[in-house]
Amino acid sequence: MKTLPLRGRHCAAGILVLLVATSVRPCSAQAAPPFPHITARPHYLIGIALDRLGRPLKGVDVTVQGTTIRAGEVTNLTITSGSDGRFKLPLPDGVYAVAGAYYRLTYHGLRYVIKLAPQDGPSPVHFSSDDGCVQNFYVKLSGQIDPSFDKLHYGGEVKGDALELQKALASAIPKVEVTFTFTPVGPLVDGSPGSTIARRVTIDTRNAFQRFFTLTDVPVGAYRLSAAIVLPDGRNIVLAVSPDPNTNGAQAAGPDSSGATILFRPAEGGIEGTRPVIVRIAPAQ
Repeated sequence: MKTLPLRGRHCAAGILVLLVATSVRPCSAQAAPPFPHITARPHYLIGIALDRLGRPLKGVDVTVQGTTIRAGEVTNLTITSGSDGRFKLPLPDGVYAVAGAYYRLTYHGLRYVIKLAPQDGPSPVHFSSDDGCVQNFYVKLSGQIDPSFDKLHYGGEVKGDALELQKALASAIPKVEVTFTFTPVGPLVDGSPGSTIARRVTIDTRNAFQRFFTLTDVPVGAYRLSAAIVLPDGRNIVLAVSPDPNTNGAQAAGPDSSGATILFRPAEGGIEGTRPVIVRIAPAQ
């Protein structure tokens, strides 16, 4: 038996398969917490799940998919992490792939399914049960889920409409840069503290097709969202933010020059992820 340093996944691969408006840049990638050492064992998938602060995470469902050798059956096997964050899933003879890890929690009275990040990135882990596998997971609230799909992020998404701003400025200013500020309202979805985030997007006021914009990869939580522009003469103009309460759970009822409180709501159907927050921006009345 060989002891492997748990710096990522350690699967002695019997089989290795490699699968090969304006959008605003996401947050800087969240680093993985430090992991302990674990011993790989044949016929087991073992590992540990941690939160963003490196603490053990109980109740994480880890799933593998594969084909058993004796029966030739395609099977899904799931194990749940214990109070120490560790899991140990026995595997019948066969070939498997780690499908993912999911954590279910309640936030603002809503039920969320959080997809955990594998420590060494998104590449699928295929392995023989004879070799066993070590795979670790952690809570990641921002960053790309898979570099192969640049639109998939762990964070939430805000979709906006700047039509009223275009109407007000088109005759005077052809382009304007809007600064959005996300100020956390309490802890984030996983209970960790959030931080204030600033995003900028350029609006072409004379092109109606560029009225729409997207702010991607915002760590899931509740925020006070405000918006402002700086005019060519240096004046700072605060904008009204109008959320759509029917689609995103925003808690403000209409245009508000001080911003609006928004909440990234869980995706429908009990799947992982969140629904986009929909907002409109306009000059404050």
